[in-house]
Order: sequence, then C-alpha cells, then structure tokens
Amino acid sequence: MARAKKDYKALNIKIESSIYERLEIFAEEKGQTKTKAVERLLTKAMDLEEKDNK
Repeated sequence: MARAKKDYKALNIKIESSIYERLEIFAEEKGQTKTKAVERLLTKAMDLEEKDNK
C-alpha cells in the first residue's frame, strides 16, 4: 500500500558553512535526513519560543 503524499513547501536558504556542517553531523547521528532534522529543530525552537511568550 502506498504512503500518503506529504504536503510540503520547498525552502531554499543560504546558511553559514559551519552551521551546515553541524546540521549534516547532527542528522547523521540521529539517523535522519537533513530535511527531517531541520523540521524537528525548527518545530522545537518555535514551540519553546511560543511557550516563553505566554
């Protein structure tokens, strides 16, 4: 059975090389794609920001 297609938007950004390298290492250590790692890190950061602003 085929998986449901994910609703997504493309995000093209430029980041410092050192941050990109950290992201590559982080994702590899977690066994994730860079996309999944960024999604999870952004979600966590935004959740914390929203919590702090309440």
